[in-house]
Amino acid sequence: MNQRGYLEHSKVDAALATLADVFQVVVPLLAPGEDAVRLATLPATGSVALDNRKPLLPLKTLFLPVSEELFRYVHRKQEITEVPTVAMDRERVVVGALACDISALALLDRVFLAEPADESYRERRDGTTIVAMACSGDGAGCFCASTGIDPLRPAGSDALLTPTPAGFVVEALDSEG
Repeated sequence: MNQRGYLEHSKVDAALATLADVFQVVVPLLAPGEDAVRLATLPATGSVALDNRKPLLPLKTLFLPVSEELFRYVHRKQEITEVPTVAMDRERVVVGALACDISALALLDRVFLAEPADESYRERRDGTTIVAMACSGDGAGCFCASTGIDPLRPAGSDALLTPTPAGFVVEALDSEG
């Protein structure tokens, strides 16, 4: 696959807004008045942090929510009917995920996609495209080198953003990317 393009810093917000017209877009965000990065769904207030800062909560929270509706029933007159639930209402693109977080998803996949698979987890994984951020591997709390993870080309991502002084090289790594 390996298609490449270039995205200037000045065009990042517009590109993300275009993506958000079609997909649920999740980005690392630095909210006003905060000094920690959080994963946020666009539109959101703050500045997108496409660098090597780790979000407060890991990527896995998008796939394993703290709580979720597993089933619902409707009672009408003397009849009880099950109402189907959905894990995701539309496809999602996660932009700026770091190699360490993406590698952790591979471990979760081994657990939650093994038979009998967790269908809600599978729906979230299948409905999510991951755009990784190539990072230097020297951020606070970075452990990529000690665990054999390549922070510049994270396995398990669909596309890759590689920072340059004026923007990002954007590379599709598979058909999802």
